[in-house]
Amino acid sequence: MGVRPYVCETCGKDFASKYTYKAHVKTHEVRPRPFECTQCNKTFLSQQNLTQHERTHNGVKEHVCHQCGKGFTSSHNLEVHNVVHTGYKPYICKMCGKAFARKAEIRDHERTHTGEKPYQCEFCGATFSQRSNLQSHKRATHYNDKRYKCDECGKGFKRRRLLDYHIKAAHTGERPYKCDICTATFVYPEHFKKHRRIHTGEKPYLCEVCGKAFNSRDNRNAHRFIHSDKKPYECLVCGMGFMRKPLLYAHMQIQVTHEKFSKHYLSVVVI
Repeated sequence: MGVRPYVCETCGKDFASKYTYKAHVKTHEVRPRPFECTQCNKTFLSQQNLTQHERTHNGVKEHVCHQCGKGFTSSHNLEVHNVVHTGYKPYICKMCGKAFARKAEIRDHERTHTGEKPYQCEFCGATFSQRSNLQSHKRATHYNDKRYKCDECGKGFKRRRLLDYHIKAAHTGERPYKCDICTATFVYPEHFKKHRRIHTGEKPYLCEVCGKAFNSRDNRNAHRFIHSDKKPYECLVCGMGFMRKPLLYAHMQIQVTHEKFSKHYLSVVVI
């Protein structure tokens, strides 16, 4: 494993670089959060953050992106989102050189190097490296929040995007993504992009450690962990990590009690 001279005095975890050590130490800092939501008891550092959070309870997203139509609860979040459309990525990871458009994204990414999981579920204690994974865990495990309903069959979904895919796959038969080289068609854009690489031979995902190239992000992410003792596939129910997707799927079939197991319950730690 090599020399890891930087040791956290709080929890005893050790690190090879001072940068990752300092990033880890900050996760132990406790700041007062005096502003509490009356609906869910979540606390915040400022009144502004509390006000923004309260909008999530009433579903109001009055700030809309004119380029993609995505809605946001605050003008600040809309401004942060707009950076995505410029292609500007000013935040560079000091460990691997990967660039990000938002500060929050690089913070989440840095945890793939430190191994930190600062987001803890208040219901069951499971911990996660990213806030979005924690929210997905709570929706999947503790809430039955399926606000997006299909008009045809009544099936509910947690995300609008998943409802749109369901309508195409189950009701309209629409497969809008067509390969211009063969006859294959796809409902999901991710599947179409992955298929295209079969024809082009493109391998755009590089391992930052050894330079090996892969045609999919999943394969690259799984390979990365050969170089570390971390496990890339994280269970959103209990937080347990696995080296391979099939192992996670088998584990999730035990964790999730639904008749049909959904792959939307899994998460990959790395971005």
